[in-house]
Amino acid sequence: MASTLIGGLATAAPAMAQEADDDVVVITGSRIQRTDTVAPSPITSVDEELFELNNVVNTEDLLNTLPQLIPAFDATSNNPGNGTATVSLRGLGTTRTLVLVDGQRFVGSGAAQVVDLNNIPAAMVERVDVVTGGASAVYGSDAVAGVVNFILRDDFEGVEVSTSHEFSMDEGDAAITDVSVTVGGNFDNGRGNAVLSFGYTNREAVFQGSREFSKQAWWSNGPGSTTYYPGGSSNIPTTRIRPAAGSAFDVTSDANGNPVAWTPYNYAPTNYLQLPQERHMISGFATYEINDHVEMYARGIYSNNVVDSQLAPTPTGTLGMTINLDNPFLSANMQNLIASDPNSNNGDGTADIRINRRMQEIGTRNNLRDTNTFQGVFGLRGDINDNWSYDVFYNYSRSSVAQILGGNISVSAFQEALLCDGGPTALASGCTAPALDIFNGENTVSAAAGDYISRTGAQIDVVEATQAVAAITGELENMA
Repeated sequence: MASTLIGGLATAAPAMAQEADDDVVVITGSRIQRTDTVAPSPITSVDEELFELNNVVNTEDLLNTLPQLIPAFDATSNNPGNGTATVSLRGLGTTRTLVLVDGQRFVGSGAAQVVDLNNIPAAMVERVDVVTGGASAVYGSDAVAGVVNFILRDDFEGVEVSTSHEFSMDEGDAAITDVSVTVGGNFDNGRGNAVLSFGYTNREAVFQGSREFSKQAWWSNGPGSTTYYPGGSSNIPTTRIRPAAGSAFDVTSDANGNPVAWTPYNYAPTNYLQLPQERHMISGFATYEINDHVEMYARGIYSNNVVDSQLAPTPTGTLGMTINLDNPFLSANMQNLIASDPNSNNGDGTADIRINRRMQEIGTRNNLRDTNTFQGVFGLRGDINDNWSYDVFYNYSRSSVAQILGGNISVSAFQEALLCDGGPTALASGCTAPALDIFNGENTVSAAAGDYISRTGAQIDVVEATQAVAAITGELENMA
């Protein structure tokens, strides 16, 4: 017999267990049935009434209000963020918080294999149990922080249609539309029950620039300071230019290419304040009592979730670049400034400089994340006698995440296009790259040069999880 301890059903208030039939419950974090009312670990349970009262579209919106949880990625996580909704118990991280569905492991998403709560049907949640102590002894190191166990409804009867549409009353935007339809009923004189649920969610994008409190990036004087002033990034659309070493000059250029002082770039307005989302979900559950000792059960969940995140145009960061001093895009004043610095002038007609530029000609950085998740569970469970019970199940899960990352640049192509400036040295070299002008203010990069240096990345992560479990639980008597 292979035996694995997997969290089962759960309890009520912290450190207390709800009474069930015959005063026996199964505690999340254990297969042990207990007849007392005190759980071995602190347990907090959030029931479906709270989900309904709060009009929960994504489960993390309610869970993040619990004191045990530190908000992780959610609908507002744009930078950092990757379009997922995750949970972090006690702030120990998402990879140390184990997420279960009906006491069974759910497949993670992406390279980190962290469970995306977007893929759990909120309309089918009966309650959520949160265990913050002792879970790693049962589940391993991925439960060091604790366990979040989603208990889903599997005995629903009737038809339930739920629709909601929320938006900002002040601005008239930030709309979130959610529709779910659940159908279920008993069959074969009540021996079996089947439930089918469909869900659709559409969340509208909101930009930071649309709100007074978020449209400006702010700086402070450091920890403890209560003074804030408008700030931003030193990667600016007009190019920040410095010598290869030292601080002889630190300038940008105006529209005529002349060196002038620079001001920080406000990157906030084009960032998302609320990430757009579109989700389709279907889930099905069934139970059937074969006889007094055998109940068959099955669960299937499929979710397609598409989320986009957006940042301000790509910053080059501080790049060390080589330029030709006969570059025709250099004004006489800028050329003299660079050529007169011994830390920059190489003495061979070239110079090394450090640049920071915001590549707004290429457009914003976008990460479109398309996730398809499936879980199928089939099992048999029941009572062997008054003291012993069993649960045997097979759990197969698969998650596929396709990401398209746009708005990036190639540093090597950037250097090549910068040297191929159309001047005498460049023509003599025979280079063929389109000329890149970064010395005459903003929006000076041609479409050809922008296409040459820009890059679009793609990443596909597929995670498959297979679990076969046979467990027998009961009480050992007369062992003395």
